[in-house]
Amino acid sequence: MPLQSMPTFERNFIEKPFVLDGDIKSHVAYNKEDGKEEDFLEAATLAIVLHPMAVLGGDMNNYVVVWLQHAMSKHLPTIRYNCPNTSFTAKGEASDTERLIRILSTGKCTLFPKCRRIFVCGYSAGAMAAIRIGTVFKKDPCLAGLALIGPPLGFLGNLFMGGRTETPYSCTCQQLWLCGMDDQYCGPDQFRSRVRQYTGVEAKPPRDNKATIVFSNRSNDICPVLTSSEKYESRISVVLIPNVCHFPNAEEFIPFKNYLQDFMGRCGLVSGWIDERNQPV
Repeated sequence: MPLQSMPTFERNFIEKPFVLDGDIKSHVAYNKEDGKEEDFLEAATLAIVLHPMAVLGGDMNNYVVVWLQHAMSKHLPTIRYNCPNTSFTAKGEASDTERLIRILSTGKCTLFPKCRRIFVCGYSAGAMAAIRIGTVFKKDPCLAGLALIGPPLGFLGNLFMGGRTETPYSCTCQQLWLCGMDDQYCGPDQFRSRVRQYTGVEAKPPRDNKATIVFSNRSNDICPVLTSSEKYESRISVVLIPNVCHFPNAEEFIPFKNYLQDFMGRCGLVSGWIDERNQPV
């Protein structure tokens, strides 16, 4: 995977390393314009980003993972980390993530003692691990939502999922399924078929070079920048973006950023700290 320079769309964040649990080294980023560092250490909700397959070179320093972290940090303190229990099927990564969610959401992480909810974003094989996480925490309020970016649901899908994903997908949290039309590991027809199998949502192909967004059984064509105040009323949103592959450059990543930030904002995942009444803001 080629190295990419840092895009200019997101600069207003601070990033710092910390040890998440045991020997799991992590980085957290937060928006430096929305509060002081001590405010973010009081976070009631955090986001985490899961990296691509480690056996193929994926780790927390993958450039798309870093870009996703920076984009998400506009709304929530966002953590990226290396999964120590790697696998070919996303089972090990999902197991690591489950353990960390239970640590973070119960206040056992000394850096974020007031955290109670986690928003999970996975890229590539990390998205497959996130799908598994949705099954584990399918009705648990500690899971604030899922963003599945470029899940390789094509010919690698059966390998990653191991035939164990529940269909229909039983996770009840808010979900964003996001894929490029030129994704090498998940063509649009494969993406549509698998998402329909898991969620019952039909993703229609875009027309006139516009992205298609779907809410439950309703869909309409829109441009990559969302403006309507009614966009995310439904629990499951599915987006296909034209002219974007599995390894986006900085320009191609902009629609991913726009959809993700808009999704987080419209789902109420816009602030990570607790107010003076000890209630999530």
